[in-house]
Parts: sequence; structure tokens; C-alpha cells
Amino acid sequence: MNKLARIIIIVGAVIIVSLLIMIPILSKMVTKSIQEHLNNGMEQIRSHISESDDNFGIQQIEYSPFECSGISDYECRSQFITLYTNDETAHDSEHHGYVKFSDISLKSRDVSDKNTFSFNVSTSISYPSIDTFFGDSNSNSVIAFLNHSADALLPNTLRCQQNYSHHTLDTQDSKIVTANNACQLESEIFNTKIEIKNLFSPNIDKPHILGVIYAIVMAINGDTSNPQLQPQNIPHELDSIAITLESKKTFKDFLKSNTKFTDQQKEVLQQQFDGNITFVYLSAPIFLSKFFGNQGKEIAKAFGDIMQGKKKKLSLSFILKDAPKFQPLQTFQNMDTLQWLRYLGENYVITLNTED
Repeated sequence: MNKLARIIIIVGAVIIVSLLIMIPILSKMVTKSIQEHLNNGMEQIRSHISESDDNFGIQQIEYSPFECSGISDYECRSQFITLYTNDETAHDSEHHGYVKFSDISLKSRDVSDKNTFSFNVSTSISYPSIDTFFGDSNSNSVIAFLNHSADALLPNTLRCQQNYSHHTLDTQDSKIVTANNACQLESEIFNTKIEIKNLFSPNIDKPHILGVIYAIVMAINGDTSNPQLQPQNIPHELDSIAITLESKKTFKDFLKSNTKFTDQQKEVLQQQFDGNITFVYLSAPIFLSKFFGNQGKEIAKAFGDIMQGKKKKLSLSFILKDAPKFQPLQTFQNMDTLQWLRYLGENYVITLNTED
């Protein structure tokens, strides 16, 4: 699942960078220039991915050019963006695993306000090479289960709303940028909502928030043309994370209604599913309790319950305990999974709720 998470993150970054590149001079912005700059930005990202070693496992991007329309509010559409990823099971240089985003719509609102900016993203998602997406199905039963059950577990639609504001905090002398990102991911058996609030305190003087956001995005990847736009120069804090997971149907119901599996395959998949849930109940509490104490055990049980259909809805939030303590963005980029879990456990108020 880490590969999928990385892919979703990089696609979000692609969309954000593309939207920011498409509006270089607000006073002269017209639909044609938006379209040209958006497609130029996509081409730059495609080139960067193909040439960079730090590409989140993505080896290649193919896309259909965006076509834009609008006067004060703008919409840009692309037929597809395809991401090719590493296939660790392949013995040649071809890119086998990939994710395809289809019918992509980017809608930006009126950009006349110099201190706020919002846009919406919607797309459908497919996994044409899903039979090998997670790796070698022949040697690992868990991977085999994921490959064969991905239609139910992985999202097939994505809708995001991005809201940015440039303002001051009582605890800060300089202005900060607040980035509120809310994404809805829908699969056949789950609806997932992820809300993330990031705070940035860059020493960047721009007349419009788009200029500030663009500088931050460039700094995230390291702007080779500007030594000041580097991750270590952008103070950052993660303010909050909220995850809502809602069950639409049980895995058993998914198998029952799925005609592509034989009865024998359904029986094997159900056994693998039950075995994986048992593993969650037994192992996850021990692992998560190292970072979240008793709440770690409750979180693991709640996820197991919703996977089995014992609970219909799970809400989990992490909210910063104290005033933001801005650190260089690079500090957060360099954290691995264990370091992130430890950071969340030590610095955030954790709230867990479930519904029957």
C-alpha cells in the first residue's frame, strides 16, 4: 500500500504544481495562457520524473494535453494521466505497473483575492496491470490477496478540494500559508476521506498568494535555479490530520456479487482476508502501542472491526497539542514511517470514534 500512497501523493503534487505554473501573470491571464502554461508544466514534470532518481517509484508519465475554458472561474480537462511505476518482479527494463487517471477535471475559483486561492480536482482511477501491482503473487499470499482483491480495496474515484490562505498567527510575526487539503477516495467497499492541514512560514515576499505557493512547491523539490528555494529554507508544521473510513459493504458481499471469480477462488480469497484481519487484530496493537500507547490498541481494533463489517464508520484525528513549532521542511521530508508515527504520538492529541 505504500506504493499506492506515494503515487497518490505525487499525483497531488503534479496537479498543484501544474495549476500554479498555469497562472504566471494574473493581470494578463486568459484561457489560452492557462492552457499553455498548464501543459508546459506537465511536460516539465514528465521530464523531471524521467530524469530524476528521487521520483517516488514513478518511472514515466504519459498524459493527454489539458484543454481549458472559462472567464473568471476556470476549468481544465485532460482525458488521462498515466503513471508507470517500478515492477520489482520484472527482469527487463520495461515499466509494467501503472495507474491511470481518466477524465481529469481541474477547477479554479476567482483568483482576484490576493490572500486566498482554491481549486477542485476530480478524476476516476484504474489499475490496468493490477495483477502485479503489489509485487510477486506467487511467493506471498498477502500480495496475492491484494492483487486479486484490489477492485474492492483500492479507490476508483478521487475528489479533492484545496484551499490556501495567506495570513498571520498570534504566535508569528511573519505571514504564514495555511494549506487545507480534503480528498474523498471511493472504492467498491469503502469511502475514505482524508483531511490534512499544513502550515508554512516562508520568508517570501510576493504580491499574490499564488507566487508564495509556487515558491513553496518549487522548494519542496529543490529549485536548481534558486538556492533559496530549498526544503531547508521553508519552515513547516503539520497542524492536523483527519481520516474517516466508511464501510459500504463487507468483503464477503463483494465476493458474492463478483462474477469474475470462481467459487473456489472466492473461498480462497475469503480465507486470505480472514487471515489478514486476524493478523491485524494480533500484531497491529503491539506495533501501534509503541507509538500511541493504549490508543494504538484501540486504533488497530477499530480498523479490524470496520474491515470485518462489525463497525460502519471510523473517524481518527491527530491535532497538534501546542502552538506550531516550525521546523525546516526538509526535517519532515527526511522522516521515515517509524519517525512519523513517533512524532504523531508525542506531539498530537489523538481522537478515535466508531459507529455501528
